[in-house]
Amino acid sequence: MNTITGEKGAGSYPAFNKAHPPLMTNPDVFPPDRSASARIGQPFRIQQKDFFGVHDQQYPWMGMRHDSPSQWQRWEDLQVAQKREVDHYLVTRNQYWALFDRRMYGAKTVAKVTFERGTTYSHKEAQHQSTTSRFGVDLGLNLDANIFGALLPVPPLAGGSGANPLGGSSMSAKFSYDFSRTLEFTKSDEITYRETETQSTETTFEADTQYLYWQICNDVLLYRVTQQQADSEVIASGAFMSRVVSRIGTPYVQPFAMGPSTAPNNDASARAN
Repeated sequence: MNTITGEKGAGSYPAFNKAHPPLMTNPDVFPPDRSASARIGQPFRIQQKDFFGVHDQQYPWMGMRHDSPSQWQRWEDLQVAQKREVDHYLVTRNQYWALFDRRMYGAKTVAKVTFERGTTYSHKEAQHQSTTSRFGVDLGLNLDANIFGALLPVPPLAGGSGANPLGGSSMSAKFSYDFSRTLEFTKSDEITYRETETQSTETTFEADTQYLYWQICNDVLLYRVTQQQADSEVIASGAFMSRVVSRIGTPYVQPFAMGPSTAPNNDASARAN
């Protein structure tokens, strides 16, 4: 049951509660497979002056050769079209509970439970790079330095790389700093966005008891907002350009006795070790 769903239609999910996931309270009704999302920080807007920081496949001028007159024209046309059609890009960061496993056995059973934590990156060629680089590649942003606890970059000298309209090192560092501060990334977040690690634990399951396994997920999404759209409309549509999902830490497990028992149901469960 390792499915993480998107935000579209998430209004029907129970509100996010950091203390615990949606709990099972009725033996005839399972909770939904996730909670609603809670926003972390503020949405980060990428304005037209910072479009150098976005890799948008609809306007693939970033990194395009523009040596010949025809290449230059194509390169320029794409930038003009992007600024004509796109008002800005938007990055949001959310948290929610996701159900990743559910077990019940007819007799007392010892079995393994396997869970993942961290981030699975689709761009494997970027694995040798920093956590920030891998995160940026998968999200489609040109991130520099370290977004996890990023420091305010030193302003460039007059005529230095900061004057480069395509984004010199100082410009991209400032872009990354603003990104980090707006979405409230800190040094403690970095471990969440490292490579996925898998861990298995041997667990004793009591008979006729549902065991529901949950994890908190961080969800960072990049949206394209056209001149005719509002931010709320684009977010509600669920039509994001790219996404990075990371599972946080140790699972929360809720045991729920289905048969007669002296132990109270919905005992605010324990976290798996």
